[in-house]
Amino acid sequence: VQKINHMATRATIIVEGQTSVKAYKHWDGYPEATLAWLQEFNQSFAKVRGDDPEYKLAQLLRSSAFDAEKYNLDSSRNTGWGIVPINADMWEEYEYFLRHDGSVDCKPVERHYD
Repeated sequence: VQKINHMATRATIIVEGQTSVKAYKHWDGYPEATLAWLQEFNQSFAKVRGDDPEYKLAQLLRSSAFDAEKYNLDSSRNTGWGIVPINADMWEEYEYFLRHDGSVDCKPVERHYD
């Protein structure tokens, strides 16, 4: 994976079956910097662990640390990642949805300004 500079492109990551919280990724949330990591993580988790949404969300954050160098993820100890209420508006540009079957959906979040 090519090393790139971090940009504040916010994203949220929803785990299917987790109805109360989602993960927040502050840096590099655009698909070119996030999707490959999420796909590898979710496929591996689904194969090994199956359907376990709470555990998946926790392991996702651990994966962000373990795989930080491989996928050029933010490795800061104090910023960049969070757990937020499922309905929180984080002004994210992208939303990812990790499905039970190991697939990942990605959609841009549209903003409408008056």
